[in-house]
Amino acid sequence: MSAATVLKEADKSMNLHDLYQRNTACGYRDDLTFSASEVQSIAARLRGATAISALMIATINREEFAVSEYIQSGLVEAMHVLTSDVQSSLERRNSTTQKAKEAACMSA
Repeated sequence: MSAATVLKEADKSMNLHDLYQRNTACGYRDDLTFSASEVQSIAARLRGATAISALMIATINREEFAVSEYIQSGLVEAMHVLTSDVQSSLERRNSTTQKAKEAACMSA
């Protein structure tokens, strides 16, 4: 990397306002805390989704590995259920955190 490139990169200052806007645009404004069992459950569902996606990628080359349309549609549905469930867990925890924060502000 040339000295000019390093200087150019160093001149880029972090814009905290833009960073905040990007983070809040998705609806997550606070750090979320999960219990160990919730983390284990989310991790298990994500591992399942990863395994399904690996299998679906493997089926792209039908000459080497083929699955029936019935199995393929089942895999797609399982992937949808697993990822939707993880998203619901995150949304539920975010909502709980927001409500707790609002309650704390009202009581203060």
